[in-house]
Amino acid sequence: MVLEHKCPLCGGIMNFNPAKAKLVCEYCDSEFSPEEVEDKLKDPNAAKGMSDEELKAAQEGMGDVNTAGLFGESEANYEGGQGATFSEEDADNMVQFCCEACGAVLVTDKNIASTTCSYCDSPMIIGARLSGELSPDIIIPFKFDKKAATEKFNEWKRKGMFHPKEFKKATKVKELKGQYVPFWFFDLSSDGEIEAVGTKVRTYTRGNYRYTETSYFDVGRRFNLTFNDLPADASERMDDKVMDMLEPFDKKDFVPFSTPYLTGFVAEKYDYNDKALFKRIHGRATKYTTDYIRGTCNQYNSIKINRSNINITPDRTRYALLPIWFFNYKYKGEMYSFTMNGQTGKVIGKPPISKPKVVGFFFASTGVLFAAFSLLSMLMGGGF
Repeated sequence: MVLEHKCPLCGGIMNFNPAKAKLVCEYCDSEFSPEEVEDKLKDPNAAKGMSDEELKAAQEGMGDVNTAGLFGESEANYEGGQGATFSEEDADNMVQFCCEACGAVLVTDKNIASTTCSYCDSPMIIGARLSGELSPDIIIPFKFDKKAATEKFNEWKRKGMFHPKEFKKATKVKELKGQYVPFWFFDLSSDGEIEAVGTKVRTYTRGNYRYTETSYFDVGRRFNLTFNDLPADASERMDDKVMDMLEPFDKKDFVPFSTPYLTGFVAEKYDYNDKALFKRIHGRATKYTTDYIRGTCNQYNSIKINRSNINITPDRTRYALLPIWFFNYKYKGEMYSFTMNGQTGKVIGKPPISKPKVVGFFFASTGVLFAAFSLLSMLMGGGF
């Protein structure tokens, strides 16, 4: 079942506008909050502009989108008939559906939960991939649209000390896509104990000699900590390191999940559930615990942990969709990819580097150091 959020007044296509935090009709410019749109789907009398069939489909829209199958009546009956484009393995990963606006037949990856028609650009939400266990608990809506994202990206480019001049000046990206990426947020408890050895180093002068004295102390810590909303991306396609570097996400913008927020953006369902991600989040929580314990030992010059017993227990998990912008930029025949936090504007990526600027910076830095040492030598009455 493909769910479209149409304008209650004229039946036109609506897209979520991040700047206004509302759905805006492309035809009559009417604006509705996501809550209003959801209410109109639940209330048949308020859903003006929708036919009975459209309303029923929207309200029931959690059925299996592939009940008709990719290649006929059902996937089970597919045997690779004449003219088949996909293998059986492909069929397991792809699903066919029709655009409600133009009737085009589209095929998507089985993980895509929201997309746009490649023919008429109408937003479409695939309800079956957002229901039951796949239904998100929370979402952070996009905070800025494509135009604002491009401006933020260009501003980031201009600040790069070693970015080539042409790269800084260019204002057009080759490809830009806004996508909701699946995450799990974990509330965890951490308890246990740590035994360590701390050292204190004292240096003093007596007569013509300089002494260094090192003292050793047994250090013990018992702890009971809580961590709230530790995130971990749940998409197999995403680079975990990149997703981690896009943090933090401010949880003040969490809102209960509602499908109208997805209109006009791509969204994926998760590949990994919370249990599958626990090992990864366990490692992060263990590191945070160790860092915290080290922070309580600042009175020592160094601390060496000899034994640790750290127990990490999950208290609560929440499935979330978070806003990410993806940029592709072509520079001198080479493609560069960048990722932007759709809430904060933080950019992650490896830009092209100007070698002349790097060399110039090196020699300039060397010159400054040489001048500083020369001045210091002169003040001390020596030569350099």
